[in-house]
Amino acid sequence: MVYSLTKMEIGDFRDIKSKSLRNFIYESNGTGQVLFIGTIEEGIAKLK
Repeated sequence: MVYSLTKMEIGDFRDIKSKSLRNFIYESNGTGQVLFIGTIEEGIAKLK
């Protein structure tokens, strides 16, 4: 049996200055394994 888990980091990530961290967040959100989101409601919507 294989289980798939998604980790969500909730916070305001709009003002991040580091280009490498912004790229990491972008790539992570694209794979869906780690999501950087603004609110819990947004995270629930992404899981559906």
